[in-house]
Amino acid sequence: MYKIVADTLFTGKKVVHLPTCQSTNDTAAEFIQSGRAIAGMVIIADGQTKGRGQRGNSWQATPGLNLTLSLIWSPSFIGAADSFMLNMAVSLAIAETVAHFLPDAAVTVKWPNDIYANGQKICGTLIENTLQGAQIRYSIVGIGLNVNQTDFNGIFATSLKLVSGQQQSLPEVFDFLMCRLEKRYLQLQTQGSTPIRQAYLNRLYRRGQPATYTDLRTDVPVIFEGIIEDIDTAGRLLMRTQNSIEIFDLKQIQFNA
Repeated sequence: MYKIVADTLFTGKKVVHLPTCQSTNDTAAEFIQSGRAIAGMVIIADGQTKGRGQRGNSWQATPGLNLTLSLIWSPSFIGAADSFMLNMAVSLAIAETVAHFLPDAAVTVKWPNDIYANGQKICGTLIENTLQGAQIRYSIVGIGLNVNQTDFNGIFATSLKLVSGQQQSLPEVFDFLMCRLEKRYLQLQTQGSTPIRQAYLNRLYRRGQPATYTDLRTDVPVIFEGIIEDIDTAGRLLMRTQNSIEIFDLKQIQFNA
């Protein structure tokens, strides 16, 4: 079903297609540990029994209807302290893929790397890095993109089919995604993070808009109104509140409806 991607240099040139597995990220890690990993290799499964998302959450997807995959890269040009650069490049590539198939939708990146279409989650990402000294040796880019699923059991989510009203070709979406991922990856390698960072900020969900959040940095959560202004070099969120600029890490803030 999934063939070698024709229009890339290395991304998607080796595709391992599985009917099912516990987690494509776990399977990718096994390839790395056994010395069988190739940069640009993709593990893709029709279904996962223990798919994982950010913050330790599980990732639920109906088998055969979505893209659930893990891509292995070897970005040795990125230092461990700069790993958020890769997160931005990946998020942009996925957002651009969704926008290609949903040209009339508002496609945004909800910090740090969820992709939203018309205000609903359409894709989640989990990037796990293996270090060699102060550099990244391997990155496993886990992607769960909702393509043809239409029932999410009450979860606030959407899919390409729900938004477009049309059944989508999984191999076609896969090919386009691989091309966009490689384009942004090579841009990061050759041009650095500046253009990618600006494009990421331009797509950032709720940026510049007053909204309600919950501060989780203390024992008692505090609801507040703030405006997303920027991200720092570590990928932390810079939020303007009534009194100052506050800085939030991944598990320190909750987006309220």
